[in-house]
Amino acid sequence: EEEAQGDRNNALLSDADVKTELLANQKQPTQPYFNNQNSVLMAARSTRGDLMIMHETRIFYFAFDSQLRHDDAAYAKAADKLIELICAMLTTRKYRLLQSFYLLWHVLDSAILVALVATLFLQSTHQPFMTTIWNYIWIFAVVALEVFYDVLEFIVKIWLINRLSIYIGIALYILYAVTFTWYSLWDPITITLLSVRFVSFVCGLAVDYCLDLELEYDLNGEKLHHLDVPICLKTGGIEKIGILHIKQYNTIAIPYHPDLQYKGHVCAWTAKNTFDCTVSKAENAENIDKSYRFVFHLMFAITYCIVGLPFIAVLMISIAVLAASRRLYLCCKCRRRYGIKEHGTICDECMH
Repeated sequence: EEEAQGDRNNALLSDADVKTELLANQKQPTQPYFNNQNSVLMAARSTRGDLMIMHETRIFYFAFDSQLRHDDAAYAKAADKLIELICAMLTTRKYRLLQSFYLLWHVLDSAILVALVATLFLQSTHQPFMTTIWNYIWIFAVVALEVFYDVLEFIVKIWLINRLSIYIGIALYILYAVTFTWYSLWDPITITLLSVRFVSFVCGLAVDYCLDLELEYDLNGEKLHHLDVPICLKTGGIEKIGILHIKQYNTIAIPYHPDLQYKGHVCAWTAKNTFDCTVSKAENAENIDKSYRFVFHLMFAITYCIVGLPFIAVLMISIAVLAASRRLYLCCKCRRRYGIKEHGTICDECMH
């Protein structure tokens, strides 16, 4: 066993050396190593001995060899490697783009909550702060309940609460509707804000749900499938996973043990006992229905062509100004006299 472990360590070091050399000779040496601060994965063991990994709306199952089902150390190492693999997948360009859609709606949801609370104080401009809170005590009670839920869902990350997230979210909106009706606050501003917030909630759930379907498609096919978003953009590029035990960038190799195999998935919102349920996967990943990808194209149009258009305009102007100033600097005769060589501008960096 010690000799086998030594051989594995040597293979890992050789893979690291090869990958380092490959990265040094490519145009995108830093791309695979972006850090992921937005995804938290939870691992558990089913009653059937499968390793379970939950990400937002999906629970992915990985089958263990029967001889390892009671080996806690093997489970711990496998879970660590699988989480590393999935986090690395989520930091590729495809998934960072898809996560940007969700984050926009999540931030918009939080911003509108602040605006809704602000309208309560604007309607009571001549009253003390605590008097306004007391006058709308049930609305602030719902807000406090939502803040408490957000702490448990997005910071603490509890398995059961993550599974109930969609139902808790719907219940909160029902409570908001009831309390605003109780205080007769249905003016045009309140109706608009609450409606936009509900739309952002639904859009965020839709993106999250479809993102996990894309993740399942990649795990089932054991590679990062190409995704052209928007649909009119055909790049033909290869996604890259920057972790050492994967020799080919776009190939998903289940790590740690050869008997650890992807088994299937189940929706996290289901009412069934996910610790004791039967799952299956498609025999051929290419036969999976990919109509859910339409949501990505729709969200790209909303996010970057409508909401993000002013930001993109500012970004392009800033890049153009910096590139022009750099060109002017390099073209100056007094600079050429000192032998300063041209190494491109920030505009060239955008192609990496």
